[in-house]
Amino acid sequence: MKFAWKLTLSAVLASGQIAVGTALFANEADTKAAVPAKVLTVGEDAKEEAAASPDTFEAKFKAAMDVARSGGEDKLPMPERYEKAIELLDQAWEMDRTADETKQAIRMKFSLLMAVGRNSEQPGEKANAFLNELIQDNDPEISLLAESMLLSLELSRLSKLPKEEQASKLDELKAEFTESEPTVRTATLATNIATTISRLLEEEPAREEISELAMHFSSVQDEEVQQAASRLFGLSNRLNLLGEPIEITGTLLDGNDVNFPAAFQGKTVLVDFWATWCGPCVAEFPNMKRLYEIYHPHGFEIVGISLDSEKEAVDEFIQTREIPWSIVWNEREEDESGWIDPNADRYGISGIPTMILVGEDGNVISLSARGHNLDKLLAEAYPEVEVPAKEEKTEAKPEATK
Repeated sequence: MKFAWKLTLSAVLASGQIAVGTALFANEADTKAAVPAKVLTVGEDAKEEAAASPDTFEAKFKAAMDVARSGGEDKLPMPERYEKAIELLDQAWEMDRTADETKQAIRMKFSLLMAVGRNSEQPGEKANAFLNELIQDNDPEISLLAESMLLSLELSRLSKLPKEEQASKLDELKAEFTESEPTVRTATLATNIATTISRLLEEEPAREEISELAMHFSSVQDEEVQQAASRLFGLSNRLNLLGEPIEITGTLLDGNDVNFPAAFQGKTVLVDFWATWCGPCVAEFPNMKRLYEIYHPHGFEIVGISLDSEKEAVDEFIQTREIPWSIVWNEREEDESGWIDPNADRYGISGIPTMILVGEDGNVISLSARGHNLDKLLAEAYPEVEVPAKEEKTEAKPEATK
């Protein structure tokens, strides 16, 4: 079956209707594609590493990042710096590389091609051609990644449509998957659809649509299909949490079991999926600390679930920032991504921060307990607690000159 969304994508890209979904040279908050900052480190350390091993993929990739960000030693202007970075990436492509490095290179080159072509007569043409070429690659993982990126681009256009058209288009796209045979490929692509549904539709219709998608793949016993659809199942699980208990497992930083929910009975608990390298996650902390100070004496708790790859980074962060609440960090295999966490997998966590509020009865009361919404939810949970007014920051007035 040939999916209809692929037929119109070239025209959409050429018309400039699609905003690029991948941030250029920055960690992508709220997407699972986000890469920990240390992977993309450039500067003197990167240059020294590149000089020490100039003929490795890692060295070439870091060199490309350095040129793209700063213009390199020649301080190239834009778009020349992007063109030079693409040249370096093409050289890196010819070297031995891991599967993760291959995906990094693809996403990086796509972003660079979009940046180079942004002011051309046909923006996106080269980026579109690049992905369509990769779809024909003999490596099924590369082919699937390219197809997934093309679908993500099509989905990014939907946010600009009226609500009714969004729902209609999502129904059309969803039907293309539910009417086709469940495979690893369709399961992977259906997860993209489900993520977009969760963002664009209202809570109840989103839950129904994603549950239907999950049912289509859950009926298949093939282990590879089940694995490919795991994020889809998890997302369905998360959207069905309202009014139900949440399961949290793992080890706290001190080595003890999190013991959830037994250790938190009768408490209102904020479950926060986060990472030290996630800017928006860290930006939530001042408000979380303020609310923790106000409501903790009355039974409010926070359980942070770190998606960092290394425990040392979490320990240092918690000590430096003086974070007072419980932090779960589950052991990973060497070089295993921080996203490999049983809790994140169980609930299809594809972007952070994801903040879920659990009521005193142990059942989830909100799937989006973030920012001002957390203030509102806690005020409702503890109506008797007097909340001090927030201190407004004021700029110092300049002294009058004599």
